[in-house]
Amino acid sequence: MRNEREPLSRREVVRLRDVSIVVSVTLTAAARACIRTHGTMARMQQESVRVVVAAVIERDGLILAARRTEPPELAGQWEFPGGKAEAGESDREALERECREELGVRIAVGERIGPEYSIAGGAMVVRTYFATIEDGEPQTLENHDALRWVRPGTPEARDLRWLDGDLLILDALDACSA
Repeated sequence: MRNEREPLSRREVVRLRDVSIVVSVTLTAAARACIRTHGTMARMQQESVRVVVAAVIERDGLILAARRTEPPELAGQWEFPGGKAEAGESDREALERECREELGVRIAVGERIGPEYSIAGGAMVVRTYFATIEDGEPQTLENHDALRWVRPGTPEARDLRWLDGDLLILDALDACSA
């Protein structure tokens, strides 16, 4: 048995260096595989989550609320208009398209407001943006049966039966105006 205080022989140093290189290479390969796998999983998870965009459309200090007609479990609840982004669409492009289809208006999309939040058991994530109307007057063309302009931070706005996630956005709007 070798005494640990004795210097290593040249042969022992070479052998330890070789073992060290093998261990290092093995760990590096394992780390690369782990990163590759993790990256693939993260990408797969990201691709499997649909993005939904919503617009806080502002005009004269008021915001536009839209009452849903579908699906049945959400019918009658109020929301900020918007919808699902299509493959290859940016958030801005999706929001412009959705407001054109659902409300018949052309909007200018502004900054994000409030938190990003999950819906549908985590299968979708909602991102909300400020917007203004550039052309047209909002109409109930698709998915809504009523529209209402309300002032954020008032009982009138809070008395509407909002979708849960949009309550987070109302909170953010209240914080902005405080």
